[in-house]
Amino acid sequence: MRLFVLFALASSLLHLGAATPIEKRSQCATQLSLAATLANRLMSFWYNPTLGYFNSGSLWTDANTIEDFHNLMLAAGTDTYYTIDQTSQTGKDGQAASASTWSSTINGSNDDSLWLVLTMWKIADYLTARGKDATGYLNSATEIYNMVAAQWDTTNCGGGIWWSTAHTYKNAITNELFLYASADGYLRTGQASYLANAQKEWAWLNKTGMRNSQGLYNDGLDFNTCANNGQTTWTYNQGVIASGLAALSVATGDKSLLTIAEVTLDAAFAHLTQGGILKESCDNAASGGSQCNHDQQLFKGLLMKHLQYYLDMANDPVRTAKYAPIIGAQASAVLHYGKNAANDVGSVWYAPDAGGSVWQPEASASGLAAIVAAAKKRAQCASQLSLAAKIADRLVSYWYNPSLGYFTDGSLWTDANTIEDFNNLMLAAGTDTYATIDQSSQTGEDGQAASTSTWSSTINGSNDDSLWIVLTMWKIADYLNARGEDASGYMAVPSSATEIYNMVAAEWDTSNCGGGVWWSTAHTYKNAITNELFLLTSASGYLRTGEASYLENAQKEWTWLNQTGMRNSQGLYNDGLDFDTCANNGQTTWTYNQGVIASGLAALSVDTGDKSLLDVAEVTLDAVFNQMTQGGILRESCDDAEAGGSQCDHDQQLFKGLLMKHLQYYLDMANDPVRTAKYAPILAAQASAVLHYGKNADNDIGSVWYAPDAGGSIWQPEASASGLAAIVAAAKCVGERMTGGEEDCGMAKEEAEDKESMWMLK
Repeated sequence: MRLFVLFALASSLLHLGAATPIEKRSQCATQLSLAATLANRLMSFWYNPTLGYFNSGSLWTDANTIEDFHNLMLAAGTDTYYTIDQTSQTGKDGQAASASTWSSTINGSNDDSLWLVLTMWKIADYLTARGKDATGYLNSATEIYNMVAAQWDTTNCGGGIWWSTAHTYKNAITNELFLYASADGYLRTGQASYLANAQKEWAWLNKTGMRNSQGLYNDGLDFNTCANNGQTTWTYNQGVIASGLAALSVATGDKSLLTIAEVTLDAAFAHLTQGGILKESCDNAASGGSQCNHDQQLFKGLLMKHLQYYLDMANDPVRTAKYAPIIGAQASAVLHYGKNAANDVGSVWYAPDAGGSVWQPEASASGLAAIVAAAKKRAQCASQLSLAAKIADRLVSYWYNPSLGYFTDGSLWTDANTIEDFNNLMLAAGTDTYATIDQSSQTGEDGQAASTSTWSSTINGSNDDSLWIVLTMWKIADYLNARGEDASGYMAVPSSATEIYNMVAAEWDTSNCGGGVWWSTAHTYKNAITNELFLLTSASGYLRTGEASYLENAQKEWTWLNQTGMRNSQGLYNDGLDFDTCANNGQTTWTYNQGVIASGLAALSVDTGDKSLLDVAEVTLDAVFNQMTQGGILRESCDDAEAGGSQCDHDQQLFKGLLMKHLQYYLDMANDPVRTAKYAPILAAQASAVLHYGKNADNDIGSVWYAPDAGGSIWQPEASASGLAAIVAAAKCVGERMTGGEEDCGMAKEEAEDKESMWMLK
């Protein structure tokens, strides 16, 4: 299958030939491969084909596991596990579609019945996709649904479905499932009775008080008082209500139901997580604590599965951008914390197992559901790459002058960062669409030459500009290495990085303020960004080359920088030091300073194995998102959406995107699912703001992201490059990093183009 290919530039712009896709690993394929590994283990070790059950399983847990197998086959386009429909008791009973059989099998359990309805429909979806007869399973779904619908009762608590035919309890999950099955039944059949039941259910459920003051659903109602019984807020209750409300929203066109659903979803990820990763109340990583039983081990995966169903039905790129990184973070935790060498998944995701995780088929099925849900995110990643391509195309076609090799009104360091962004985009998308910019730009030409005299003249003593160029040289080299390209001038690029780095390293000076690199060879100022960049390039240089001098410089830089006081009491880096007193000069806390320090500390952490450096970095990252945002969206001190206010200059327009780019670099190097879970939604929120508030009809990006432009945003190439950096960072599907490689969510060009109208706002 061809990889997702970005929109090609007109060949006349940069004399481009046809773009050649770069072969790359697909993140979604990686996730599907992991899902298959988990499914294979479930089948080979936990499943008894003679009895037709999973060991230690139950009717409803088996049904959900079978649903997960079919979700996997539908996502992967395979038939690997189809025989489970023939060998499992659930599959056999489904084909028979006998009301008497189901009545005996279900034995009065209404929630189990509704899980079975969903499984019957999923098997039917799979069979229909293969052009096979699904009549038996569809009839079974109808038979079971009708048995449950007959359990609606108004004599106790005014309505609702009983948990079982014993009529002792009305709980959340049974009624949430009835809402979902009814609304989805209407979408599948068009029969009015389903819609009537869904509307009746929601009208009752919404006024029961089962949703508490935190926005979470407790287990159910007190039989005598009909009040919320205050019992456990299980994770799965918070997911199934969302899929149910989404289905009802599609059925009725009432979008407000999605907002209601997200009150609960937001509450779940705020209150039922540890470090951004789901933690069931019975979960305990340490031995000797509480442990979840067989049923409870499945709950987290059900939340993930039904969150994905919610996003499928909501079909809203803003909502997808909000939750897709969260789904990815859970999947990453399943891999890094949950999975063992045998490819079982334990019951605990939020931390490495220390003896408290339970290893049963239900826990593995829960992990499988999370991985499959994450793999289904590929359309969101593709839409972000598509948007990034549109912004990049506009930058090249309108703002770039290939004859001069510069962007209009650009500067050496802003052009270098923009070129770095183009190479990040090509690496993420697997294309060479913008490859000739490395040849036609002055930065690219100078990089090939690798001449000390050329660079000395070009840079003209600016040490921070020099270090931005080092990063760009390395990124071009990464791109070329990914393409398997040889010498032909480009292999001089890493040498350019070395030449430039060495010039800056010679600017280390202890005669003023005890150390640090000067901002320029004029030796008038020692500032944060130059020294943060020296930390990053030194630590990264050691990772790239293994040369001890890089590591020595990184450690020397951090020792000095950490004691300068440039980080203020709020945790933010001010611009630099006073020349005479060597004290923090109190000047502006620009956003980019807060991002580059994080990537630098992450690189040094990888160098040395000192994880405490990541905690130090996050003091600053947390401070910037707490204090330099408006409505959760970055706002530079010079940003003003209104006409007549302050405006950012060319340099400052790039700063927010640099924070986003270096936050992504930080997450890449930290390689920690908990840290990813913490910041991935923030990255996605900035990218969404760029699309909805920052972008105009020409695909330029304005300098203001936090609000719609009211005359104050500036439309320059630096602002567009800043937005491009944010979109590319989001497109790297943070939270999905399953292997630590450079995978992304590639998809076929045809599929991307077909889905673009669905995932992108017009």
